[in-house]
Amino acid sequence: MRNEFATLPYLAPIAPLMPRLIAADFTHEAIERDVMVQTLLDGVPAAEQLGTYPRSTWPDFFRQLGEVARTVHAVHGPHFGPVSGPGYASWREALATSFTDIAADLDTAGLDAADVRKAADLVDEHRAAFDEITEPRLPSGNF
Repeated sequence: MRNEFATLPYLAPIAPLMPRLIAADFTHEAIERDVMVQTLLDGVPAAEQLGTYPRSTWPDFFRQLGEVARTVHAVHGPHFGPVSGPGYASWREALATSFTDIAADLDTAGLDAADVRKAADLVDEHRAAFDEITEPRLPSGNF
């Protein structure tokens, strides 16, 4: 939630498409957890209703969705990794750390983390390819 909150200023180009933030409290004084209150947007999830529209209208829907994604992905950031931090100097480092953290969470939950560890190993093995990415962008809430 804190990362979502930290991302809001970067999403200004699509603000009309998003709920408005009414309040946020990360002090745990109001209740014993982080809280954000946002407006409710009208509409229904595409997964629930897209199939009820004629297929001929689907290309326009996906074109608009692609335009929104392109707008979000065009946003530059100060570092790689979660917007709220920690920040990393390279995409490789941010990705490898993320996989390592996920593997640790899986271990804690008593679940098999072998596939996630393999992904982390592949990031290291192909580090040169990942290091070609030199400009932090905002895909899915991370720069």
